[in-house]
Amino acid sequence: MANTTNLVIEKPVPGGSNNVWGTTLNTGADSFDTAVAGTLSKSVAGSADVSLTDAEALNANHIYTGALTGNIAVHVPIKSRRYQVFNNTTGSHTLKVKTSSETNGTTVNQGTTMVLFCDATSVIDGTSGAGQTSVSDFTANNLKVPVCASVTNLVAATGSFTTKVSGVAGEFSGAVSVGTGFWAAGGAVFNEAGADVDFRVESNSITDILKVDAGNDTTRIKGFIYEQQTVEASVSSTTHTIDCALGNVHDLTFLNNCSISFSNVAPDGRAQDVTMIIRRTAAASIAFNPIILTAGGVTLGLADTSGRTDVLTMFTVDGGSQFYMASSFLAAATVAA
Repeated sequence: MANTTNLVIEKPVPGGSNNVWGTTLNTGADSFDTAVAGTLSKSVAGSADVSLTDAEALNANHIYTGALTGNIAVHVPIKSRRYQVFNNTTGSHTLKVKTSSETNGTTVNQGTTMVLFCDATSVIDGTSGAGQTSVSDFTANNLKVPVCASVTNLVAATGSFTTKVSGVAGEFSGAVSVGTGFWAAGGAVFNEAGADVDFRVESNSITDILKVDAGNDTTRIKGFIYEQQTVEASVSSTTHTIDCALGNVHDLTFLNNCSISFSNVAPDGRAQDVTMIIRRTAAASIAFNPIILTAGGVTLGLADTSGRTDVLTMFTVDGGSQFYMASSFLAAATVAA
């Protein structure tokens, strides 16, 4: 008997197949049901590639599960077929769907669903190039927004676009660019061209709870809860660099004499504040480069007593060339003229 080309379903022979027509027809109907609405849930755990059988690949919906310990590929039969694939695996590794004869295949990110198409040669993205996005590259009036979300009601207006993402309204106006996607390795970039356009986020009652003013190079946040990252370190060397990019509060325990310097400070013309908690487990003299000036332009000096703790908050406005004391909690602090 002959089979269909793509789904390989047996076809009854006209004028033949005496007394087996019903069986053949029912088997074919079950296969069609699987191909249209069937779901395969399969563990692909480990680091080895997985090859699907014809019966497994016949399912329209594929759910891959298990903990990946290496990058893997799921091989589908070299037949024209459409799949909807949900990568429900865990582990920091990639999963591709491909045929055994192709090199690349298509990556399905963890926690996402993709529609894939096998053209009997290779497996490609079945959403017309949109990848794991519903808007892949929408460009008009300088707007380019690849988004990894369900997007509906995209309405064009003069000079601006309004879009509702998962039922939440958001507005993009003027020159807006979202690099290679919100979840891409390169991160997201808005207004990469540097145009004089603003970025604004609204809350339920505040129209500009977050506003980036491109023209004035400022960011304004309203109604926020202020938190700062704390960086803890035990310092045994004679020099230590405070990396301001890691946080504003540095809790440091010193085992011996040390000279402190600073890196990644805000540029000249912008204020940078730093708070240091200085603890000593032994007598330790702490010096600063640059020096820290207190009121009246007096250089700060600290006693080196073992077990002593000092708390200093300082700021700079010239890129770190000079720091000024803002407030302190000192144990018998000394100053040098």
